[in-house]
This record gives sequence, structure tokens and C-alpha cells, in this order.
Amino acid sequence: MSFAPLDAAVFALLLGGLLALGFSAKLRKATSFEFLAAGRRLTLPVFVATLVSTWYGGVLGIGESVQYYGLGTWVLMGVPYYVFGIVYALWLAPRVRDADQISLPERFAVQIGRRSAIVGAVLVFLLAVPAAHVLMLGVLVKAFTGWSMVASVLAATAVGTAFLYKGGLLADARASIVAFVSMYVGFAVMLAGAVRSDPGLLPRHLAENGFQWDGGMGWPFVASFFILGAWTLVDPGFHQRVASAESPAIGRRGVLTSVAC
Repeated sequence: MSFAPLDAAVFALLLGGLLALGFSAKLRKATSFEFLAAGRRLTLPVFVATLVSTWYGGVLGIGESVQYYGLGTWVLMGVPYYVFGIVYALWLAPRVRDADQISLPERFAVQIGRRSAIVGAVLVFLLAVPAAHVLMLGVLVKAFTGWSMVASVLAATAVGTAFLYKGGLLADARASIVAFVSMYVGFAVMLAGAVRSDPGLLPRHLAENGFQWDGGMGWPFVASFFILGAWTLVDPGFHQRVASAESPAIGRRGVLTSVAC
């Protein structure tokens, strides 16, 4: 894999922006409340940026899915999450923000008991481990540095852990602003370049079922993706950000805005 100087410049600009915003985050107090919830001061723009970057970051393999299912990918990997996102916004978001607890295990401890909270903490940890995201960062580092995959993954993990350790959720939210902008600008540039270079690329390379609403897979297959989409209701990252919103209204509006994005 090789990159032109412009590619390297864009990567360096994004990396510089992420690190600058992440490491410059300053907590008002050295408390777990500030670290985990940014003092519950996430405004609507910052809330949307961090939620979209985190929530949509869970949709992996989207390019491969489009190759197999065509336009049905939007139904399979988009609609289920939108539906449960709306359910979360209208039903859960105000309750989550109004509660004193920030994390799901804390809620388990209050509502069910300490033993359930411990089990829940283990399950939340397994669900929240960013293995796929760290691997993607490692691939990027390896592509630009030529280091081994192990060294690249370790370096990416160390840097990400360092600024999160320093600034907690606030550092993540600030860095998410750069990630949010780069997601949409990058997709727009890629789409424009693809259409300009070969306008007929999509019709020629999609499978025969590529223009069917369900990707040619049928109702049972679509229903299985709705089951997967239901994980939004118990996503710890989702819960943490809604609990950290500036107000219950911003939590609700922020989730609905994120769905629209």
C-alpha cells in the first residue's frame, strides 16, 4: 500500500487535530464524575459528534456488505439502529439523564443488587472492549510507518489510552468533533471521486440482488438484523453519553439528531 504526499498530509492533519483536542481537555475537578461524564456538560453539537462517531463506529464491514447486499445494506445495517435509536430517545433518554448513576453497572446495583452489578460490569466490559477499532488504528499506523502490526496496534493503543486517561469522556468528545467532520467530508470526497472516475461503477459491480430492498435475503434475515440493532438499548457508550448530556432535553434531541445523521 502506498500513499501520495497529499494522503500523508491529510492523515497528519487529522491526527494532529485529534491529539490536540484530546490532550488539551482539562477536567474541572479530579473526580470520577468529571472523568466519566464530563461533569454532565455535553452541549448538543458535542453530544451529537461523540455519539455519532461512537455509535456509527460499531457498523463494521459496511463496504463488504454493500458488495453482497447492495442497497439492502441500508435496511440491514441502518434501519434497525435508527428504529431502536428513536425508541431510546423517546423512552429511555430522559430517564437515563435524570438518574444519578452514570454507568449501567451502577444502575444495576441500585435497581437489582451488587451481585448483578458485578456480573453486568463484566458483560459491559466485554461489550465495550474496542478491539476492532484498535485494529483499524493499527492498520492505519502500519500503512504510514511500515511498522509491524503488533507494534502499530500497541502504539495506537498507547496514544489513545493516554489522552483518555488524561481527559476522560471530555477528551473523547472533543476528539470526536474531528472524527465527525472527517467521516462526512471523507465520504463525500470518496463518492464524488468514484462517480467522476466511473459513473457506471455501482450498477456493473453490484450483485443481481443489489437493487432489492432486502438485498434478496428475505424477511427472516432482515429480522435478525433488527435483533442485532436492539443492542443500542444496552450499549454502554450510548448510555454514558446520554447520561452526560447537559439536560434531559439535550439527551433526547441529541439522539434524534444522531439518527438523522
